[in-house]
Amino acid sequence: MKTTILNNGVSMPVVGYGTYQTPPRLTEACVAAALSAGYLSIDTAQCYGNEREVGLACRRSGIARERLFITTKLWGCRGYSDTLRSIDASLNALDLGYIDLLLIHEPSGDTHEIYRAMETAYGKGLLRAIGVSNFLEERYLDLTRHCTVIPAVNQVETASRRSSGSWNSNWALSMKAGRRWPAGVTAYISSPSCSTWPRDMRKPLHRLRCAFSRSRESWSFPRAPIRGTCGKIWIP
Repeated sequence: MKTTILNNGVSMPVVGYGTYQTPPRLTEACVAAALSAGYLSIDTAQCYGNEREVGLACRRSGIARERLFITTKLWGCRGYSDTLRSIDASLNALDLGYIDLLLIHEPSGDTHEIYRAMETAYGKGLLRAIGVSNFLEERYLDLTRHCTVIPAVNQVETASRRSSGSWNSNWALSMKAGRRWPAGVTAYISSPSCSTWPRDMRKPLHRLRCAFSRSRESWSFPRAPIRGTCGKIWIP
């Protein structure tokens, strides 16, 4: 699995398996199948409600903990103290010893104090890397003026149908400013702009979308199903 190096020297796989909207009853089986297929990076979040099942699948996989890269995201935090408790809750739910990448899920609450609590946990070795999610440039730059540890990641959601525009150019400028700052991307399951392609071109759409995100210097999280069964797990 190809990796990239974050700004603190931590190695992160460029493709991970996402569990957004995956019900807890399916999560363990889906993550287990993803790990068997070769995924080593798993993306979850407190508001997904499936951290426990992600951790369970990882522990039962037989894969050494140091080979795995687990990302989760804080939700509903307001300040320093409740963020410390929230971090402990995720650590307990995952039960994997530490979290590889912890993110603020969205810029709500006192983000300066929330991030300061993350820095505290990072300093204790409970988190290998910290960052943000869904931060626009202004909010990200404001945070960097008040933090000690520069965010390693800003994870945002986009789609292959967004070709050029202010989002891409804004983030490209930030990346060119010298920050090793990859943006994680959740690949869309369907895309109206691709549905008009010839049928023989539409067959590998998931792989095409992940290749597209990598061509834009982004990092991908093909996500698990919302309902039903896991189906075939693939790595782009």
